[in-house]
Amino acid sequence: MFWNLVANEIISEEWQPNVHLQAFADDFIFVISEPTGAKLKATAQAALTKFQHWTDKHQLKVSTEKSTTILISRLVRGPRVKWDNQIIKRSTSLKYLGVIIDNKLNLADHLINMKTKLIHLHQKITRIAGTNWGLNKDLRRRLYKTVAERMILHGAAGWAYPLSARQSRLLNSIQRKFLLNITGEYSTTPTAALQVIEGILPLHIKAEQEAVYVRTARLRKTSNYNNINFNPNNYEDGTTSTKFHPVIFQLEDRISLKKQFFPVPGLNIFTDGSKIEDKTGSAFCVMEEDTTKYEWMAQLSPFNTVFQAELLAIQEACLSASKTNQQIKVWSDSESSVHSIASIDTQSPIAQQTQEILLKSKNIKLGWIKAHVGHSGNEAADVLAKKATQEGIPTFIPAPRNYIKSLLQKESIIRWQKEWENGETGRRVHNVLPKVKTTPTPWQRPEIMFVTGHGPFPTYLKRFNIRSSDSCGCGKLGNPLHYATSCLFTTSYHLTKPSSDLEPLWWKRVMNDNNSRAKIKRLMHFIAENETLLFPKDGDNN
Repeated sequence: MFWNLVANEIISEEWQPNVHLQAFADDFIFVISEPTGAKLKATAQAALTKFQHWTDKHQLKVSTEKSTTILISRLVRGPRVKWDNQIIKRSTSLKYLGVIIDNKLNLADHLINMKTKLIHLHQKITRIAGTNWGLNKDLRRRLYKTVAERMILHGAAGWAYPLSARQSRLLNSIQRKFLLNITGEYSTTPTAALQVIEGILPLHIKAEQEAVYVRTARLRKTSNYNNINFNPNNYEDGTTSTKFHPVIFQLEDRISLKKQFFPVPGLNIFTDGSKIEDKTGSAFCVMEEDTTKYEWMAQLSPFNTVFQAELLAIQEACLSASKTNQQIKVWSDSESSVHSIASIDTQSPIAQQTQEILLKSKNIKLGWIKAHVGHSGNEAADVLAKKATQEGIPTFIPAPRNYIKSLLQKESIIRWQKEWENGETGRRVHNVLPKVKTTPTPWQRPEIMFVTGHGPFPTYLKRFNIRSSDSCGCGKLGNPLHYATSCLFTTSYHLTKPSSDLEPLWWKRVMNDNNSRAKIKRLMHFIAENETLLFPKDGDNN
């Protein structure tokens, strides 16, 4: 109500080209640019004066205590602006819609603030999990994906495109805490290894992916990701709001979703869409009685969906029918497409264009017809749509927005793979899992300790100066392979010892075999319960 009666008035005002007013709920923000400090002060003050006339007119109060200005400039001392003869305080940063904008535009304050929030969240999750990791691992992973990750990615389009090296490191340090929480591993376990083991995309990659999606799909800006340009014109604009006022949206008696098929006398148009492998076709046929009068076929791009093909066929059929005054019924066996056209809230541009045709052409009615039950017109359209995948007129319509997501995800996996291959940490895990993927491994805490070597092993304990010796109680080098294949104290859990040249293959086979991993689990429990037997006292190698 506030927006309809009051706020739209000031939003729709004409402002100078270098003055932009943005609003959300009852929060308003001006973005003003000028080449000099004097001009900036004059323009800003003029904009505020104009804004004040509006607030006075509607008896609205502005809190000067909550108002602030931020100067993004090389000027040491910028201009001061006033509201009701009171100087508005200046700050080096401000928070708007959950994003902290600083005067250097590096968003460092925002990420530091998010890190603090997420550390508190991590502490709460840790308390829920308990010291014995009683909370199910899958639940911990889900909490990260649905809560922590969504929190940190808020407003990513504003701060994550592109990311600096410092921001990337900060994001990974945030993600690391949650990876350790999910797996319960030692704090020294490499982040890169945990990301691959849990199938969780590195946070800096996820942030840039999210930023490019929002910029392309919603802000309609061309963006580059992994050396690929994402042009918004190639994708559907799903940000369009309701196009028609409810008063004029009178299609209830023109669109039928009833299960009965009642052809109208004269012309009926049957539509269909089809996708065979990577080829998409859209078609309609005009029929009078059982005689085909006209056929239309379009071959769409591989990325176009059947839903788009169905909608396009309906749109083209309605467009064809609009050229005559004769009563025509358009039929589709796609219930979802008919529902989309019948809805005033549809987000599909093709559906909205079809609505516009129907509202202008009163001679057209649209109905749903059940597929593959012997209706000759529907069967003819089905055959025609399949034929269109090969012989239709090449036709371009923008890809659906979810196609952007699939492309970005594919490029993110490629980028992650390169980082994993060229990384310096987690090489033991890389030997077992050379390919990254977004599904987690079935490994539990004991197996992860075993494969990473970050566990209760003398070699690990010496490496981090916890012990002075890296020897097992039997006198041999106390590493995971030793305990799993040759230690005198763990013979009940031994696996076949590989030759040195076959060690990499051995690790892959063991970690991908359920029975071997079960034995590794029992081995790790045995080691944890018998440290005094397996680990000699410092200085004693016997």
